[in-house]
Amino acid sequence: MTHATAAGTRPPRTSFKHDDAGVTAILFALMIVPVFGLIALAIDYGRICGAKSQLQVAADAASAAGGKMLGQPRDLVGATVQAYLKANLGPSKKLPPYDLVIAPGDVALTVRIRDKVPTTLLGIVGFKKVDLAVESTADRPIPVIAVEPDNREGGSAPSGFALPSNGREPTADDVRAAEAAVRDILRQLQQDGGSEDVSRILRALGQ
Repeated sequence: MTHATAAGTRPPRTSFKHDDAGVTAILFALMIVPVFGLIALAIDYGRICGAKSQLQVAADAASAAGGKMLGQPRDLVGATVQAYLKANLGPSKKLPPYDLVIAPGDVALTVRIRDKVPTTLLGIVGFKKVDLAVESTADRPIPVIAVEPDNREGGSAPSGFALPSNGREPTADDVRAAEAAVRDILRQLQQDGGSEDVSRILRALGQ
């Protein structure tokens, strides 16, 4: 038996709306670029934040230590700041450029650090390094006077004055200013009807 095929007969076609394999491939190709971009941004952002945090900790420690040295020779203050920067940044990291600014009268100082953080995947789009800058300011500590009672007489007359040095030796001006402040306070207390203890302290101070 001979089977004849009708002339002009075409093979069956698959409907495009039921064939989504090509659409999926196109969508995947379009999405892969932004997905990798977000991953790169997350990695580099974490690195940048970590580096900035380390710089800020180093700046804070250096300014606090340097602030306690204010009043001493400036080269000693500078050496203290540099030592604390190196200690907090770690031996594996090269000391980045920094500025040490001391206010007139040695009343405060500011430490400013600048650095560049290399990126990884962001370098593909042109961001090979990110500039960072942090700063920290510390004031010169104010001497605080402490009055120690004289227990030998059973009273509260001071046996002396102790000025916390905060990393430096108090000057004669510091001591005189502190003693004068205490005298003023005690005189005011006496005028306001202070106790016999106040009068005894004033007598011990030669007032």
